[in-house]
Amino acid sequence: MRRFAQNHRFYILIAFLLVMSSCVKEMDFGGVKDIKLEPEMEIKVAQTGISTEKIVSIIDEEIANKNLSPQQEKIIYTTQYSLPEQTAAVEITSEEQVVKYLKSATLDFRMINTTPRNIKIKVTLSKGEGTTIDSFEEYLPMLMPPTDTIVNSRIFEKGTRTENDLKNLNEIKVEITADAGTDLRMNPTGKFELSTIGFFNFSYDPSEGLP
Repeated sequence: MRRFAQNHRFYILIAFLLVMSSCVKEMDFGGVKDIKLEPEMEIKVAQTGISTEKIVSIIDEEIANKNLSPQQEKIIYTTQYSLPEQTAAVEITSEEQVVKYLKSATLDFRMINTTPRNIKIKVTLSKGEGTTIDSFEEYLPMLMPPTDTIVNSRIFEKGTRTENDLKNLNEIKVEITADAGTDLRMNPTGKFELSTIGFFNFSYDPSEGLP
């Protein structure tokens, strides 16, 4: 879980705006108006995932004290399995000044699956009271090389997904279903991981005063 921006990132942005604003004031543009600064920041917004070892432990707890035969247990560890929903909190509004100048943004959802099972995921972006902003599904093949990241990008600007939707984003939920296949106890290595990277575009007019 990651906050939208830590204080030091915010101060770096403000310092940049101050320097640029000072430069604008010292230059003579011969009557040119409406000069705007449009910096961009890259920030890790959220991260979530689950390891194969954790999946095995979840199944272990589920079947504990059920007096199942070895064959019945094997079926459970090899059949399709839906995991408990994974969540990651997001706080886009944690820095009021940064949000004030936000123009648009792109969220890159970067996914890897190094577990021994193909998995299907559904990612849901939610705001207050569980209201859905957006959602998408992806199918991830098993034993992916970590370098073969699958990326799903969602753009927030004036349109279907707006910058205001992004400001209200407070949770990313991930539903995971593992396909039937290898007995997970035989190969408990690997993990599923989702990293959410934000590319935030700001617009600031120095003529309106310092931020």
